[in-house]
Amino acid sequence: MIGEIRQIGLVYKDISEPVENFKKVFGLEKVDILDAKIKKNMFKEKLENPIKLRFALAMIGNTQVEFIQPLEGKTVYDSFLEKGGRGIHHLGVYTDKFEEAIKEWESKGIKQIWNGIVVGLRFAYFDTTDLLGYILELIEVKSKKT
Repeated sequence: MIGEIRQIGLVYKDISEPVENFKKVFGLEKVDILDAKIKKNMFKEKLENPIKLRFALAMIGNTQVEFIQPLEGKTVYDSFLEKGGRGIHHLGVYTDKFEEAIKEWESKGIKQIWNGIVVGLRFAYFDTTDLLGYILELIEVKSKKT
């Protein structure tokens, strides 16, 4: 098995109202909000056109709910938003076998459409919209040493 689905990625033009509504529904007092600039891809190569995103992160059990708002630059979220999309954009799979998982999905003909490093974590998006109706994201997690 590649990993566990541990994240739901939600995309909005403006995350303010959806985050407040989510807090009310789930009885959360606080949701962490941060702005991040993605300057490098997962191979640590500098991007020609860095992008800036706003994230709001909440944990519900073992699942991270990630709200994403594009702020600057051309992003993988643009076409989703332009088509009137809002809400669930992707499911995130945590894996400690990042390179192996990428090769496995690519061997199945699943196309990688974006990757990068944000807050020190490597990630890669795969276009599974025709197959599943949403994008899958691999998120690298370090295995715990025993």
